[in-house]
Parts: sequence; structure tokens; C-alpha cells
Amino acid sequence: MNRLPFFLIISGTMLYLGAQSWHGQFIKAQNHIYIERETVPVTLQKVIAGPCQGLAADANILSVFTIYDLIRSRSLSPEQQKHAWKQLSGYLDAASQIDPWFKDTYRLSSGLLAFSPDGMNDAINILQRGSSARTWDWETPFLAGFIAHDRLHDDKMAFEFMKLAAQRPDAPPSAIRLASKFLNNESGIDVSIIFLEQMLKMLPERYHAPIKQRIKELGLESIQVKGK
Repeated sequence: MNRLPFFLIISGTMLYLGAQSWHGQFIKAQNHIYIERETVPVTLQKVIAGPCQGLAADANILSVFTIYDLIRSRSLSPEQQKHAWKQLSGYLDAASQIDPWFKDTYRLSSGLLAFSPDGMNDAINILQRGSSARTWDWETPFLAGFIAHDRLHDDKMAFEFMKLAAQRPDAPPSAIRLASKFLNNESGIDVSIIFLEQMLKMLPERYHAPIKQRIKELGLESIQVKGK
């Protein structure tokens, strides 16, 4: 008797129930109940998922959207907000470990986590994992390079990521130019704005809000610098 279909049904059901449990925990936070639940350990998720690792990654991504909706609703206290961002980071990290080839994980990390309070280091770590796994993909190290420059102010790290991106198939000329600028430490606010505008073209619209906010902040900073 072939037991694989039965195993897939059981695994899928357990993942579904687990996702619903995580979802319910965060819905309670709208009533100002402190979020205490941690992400399910990655090893356990892999065991439950069996051959359906992609479903486990999807469950984590669904939790990311749930948490982000709560953060945007402004119904959380500052303490809950901080914990929610930590949880969002944890789910993205888990998704990247379970399915390191899943592109949406890295787009969410760069579009949301990188521009969250204290989330830039976590975003870099996740994107670094993606850059190693997705050896054909120039976009992931490209995004990591910009975050290293704009958020961590580490142009040495930015250069290493941009150099990697420039070596990948179909990499745009801008990756090579930016790698050169980061190496020479000549990039400034205007370059950052240009790069963010490029990110808006690369990423789906649902990831645009925090990037547009960063462009606005840099635009105001540029005006202040030029006015001095």
C-alpha cells in the first residue's frame, strides 16, 4: 500500500493547524494581550513537513503577513510592536532555512524587515543565505548590498555583495557601477534614492510602502544638506 498520499495529508493538516494557531495568537494582540508565542523550531517544522518543505515555508510567510497587518493597524503597544517585528524576522528566517530558494522570502526581507526598527542585520543575514542558495540570482545579493550601504553604513560589506551580484547572469550594469562606488566610498544620498527607485521597479507593489517612506526621508535629508 502506498502510504505517501496519507502522509502528505497528515503533514498538510498539521501545518494548517499550526499556521492557524500562530495566526490566532497574533489576532489576540489586537486586544492588547502580549504576544508571547515563539516561532516553532525549524527542525520540528521540517519533520512535520516531511517532503512538503515548501508548505512549511509558505506557512511562515503567511504568519509574516499576519504580523505585518497587525503592525500597520497600530493596535499594538510599543512593547508589542518590538516583539512583533522580532517575530516577523523569526518567520522570515525560518522560511529561508526551510526553503532557501523561495524568492518571496528575500523580497519580504528587503522590502519590510530591512526598513524596520533594528531589522537590518536580520535582513542581511537572511539575504546572505539566499545569495548562497540562489546561485543564479543577482537580485538577492544586489538588495543585500544596498541594505549594507544604506542601513548599516558598511560600504565594505556592500561592495562584496554588489561584486557578487555583478558576477551573476543577467546582472544589470547598475550592479557594476554601484560596486565601484561602494568600493571607492563615493556614494551618497542621491545614489541611495536612485537605488531605492530601482527597488520599486523590481519589487511587487505590496512591498513599496516602507521603501517609499525611506525615499521621502532621504529626500528631506538631501534638501537639508544642500541648504547648508
